[in-house]
Amino acid sequence: MNSDYTTQIGRYGDTGLRFLEALKHLTLAEEFINELSRPKAIYKTKIPVQRRDGSNTEYPAIRVLYNNRRGPTKGGVRFDPELTQDSLISLGFRMTLKCAVVDLPHGGANGGVVVDPKLLSIGEVEKLCRGFVRKFYENIGPQKDILSPDFNTTKTYMAWMSDEYDKLSGKKIPAAINGKPTEIGGSHGRHQATARGAITVLETYLKTRSQDLEKMSAAIQGLGSAGLPLAQGLYKKGVTIRALSNSQGAIYSSHGIDVPKLIQYQNDSGKIDLRKFALDHSENVRSISQSEFLETSVDILAPSALANQITELNADQIKASIVIEMANGPINFEATQILHKRNIIVLPDVLANAGGVTVSHFEWVQNLKNEQWTEADVLQKLDKRMITLTEELLLTSKTNSIPLTTAAYVMGIKRLAQNL
Repeated sequence: MNSDYTTQIGRYGDTGLRFLEALKHLTLAEEFINELSRPKAIYKTKIPVQRRDGSNTEYPAIRVLYNNRRGPTKGGVRFDPELTQDSLISLGFRMTLKCAVVDLPHGGANGGVVVDPKLLSIGEVEKLCRGFVRKFYENIGPQKDILSPDFNTTKTYMAWMSDEYDKLSGKKIPAAINGKPTEIGGSHGRHQATARGAITVLETYLKTRSQDLEKMSAAIQGLGSAGLPLAQGLYKKGVTIRALSNSQGAIYSSHGIDVPKLIQYQNDSGKIDLRKFALDHSENVRSISQSEFLETSVDILAPSALANQITELNADQIKASIVIEMANGPINFEATQILHKRNIIVLPDVLANAGGVTVSHFEWVQNLKNEQWTEADVLQKLDKRMITLTEELLLTSKTNSIPLTTAAYVMGIKRLAQNL
């Protein structure tokens, strides 16, 4: 294998390593692989913001357009004090692959601002959002590069960005920005899309094994926009939720955690303090350590928070029979190989958590057609797509005698190669 692109792609962490593993099962032109090993364009600027005290501060901003061979790029805008060009390149690479795996007519991109928005007033954040669009206006748009919310950005931020794009364009062009509020063209169903897609992937896989989701147990790490809806969705399906964790702690119940009660607890207190929840419900629930959480004896483990939660250091201790990657890269490459050798199924993140990017694409389509679909229509379309893709994943895995994690990348790379 060419050492040049092997070294370059290897820099993209576990995504790059999974990509290189998939290449072993494909015959591709070196020119194509070289193209995929590097971003197509990197744009840099500084965004001036007048602060409340009258001072002016310039914030570094970057937009990485990774690859657009399948169509206009799409990807998040993140506000992160630790933001780096290399991290954005890796994220753009991952998004390029994810869009291909899910068969969307998009390439991958990512970008953001080096800033901690928590240190800014709401007015200063709005200026930053509008400034981002002004600085990158010539390079973004519905047929160029579509912006979406990401780390530390919200639908409100996207509303400001959409409004600024419209002002610069002199007309309404909602398809330039995804993740907007439904009142201005956002898609219904977006808040539950990631979890809904993951559950559909899981159910489609279990159907081939003649297993019943209702009789299974689960542990879910992370109670954010992916993990909490997943806990709710699985609970409604009859799954026994034995363990939950977030950054404040972890809890376990052999009888199952009452998720609706946890949601009510959150509504009453404004946050999910798992340790306090355990104390208040000590007859059924107890606090456990994060390491104990990962080693919980359950059928399904869903790491839905941070990357690299399962590594070569703890992969031997995982007791779940299925791990569904809800976060991006929650299992490192070495751990993935260990789990495969132990016959633990890993449902890969580039498909399992792709419900969000799929409904983001649906928003783009609705905006282009000047339509707004009902939530039922959106979820029906999502279910249909995720079932079809999971069936394709399982067939690719069986045909090539490769793990599902490798099969997903084979699917995505093949689709990218077709757009020559």
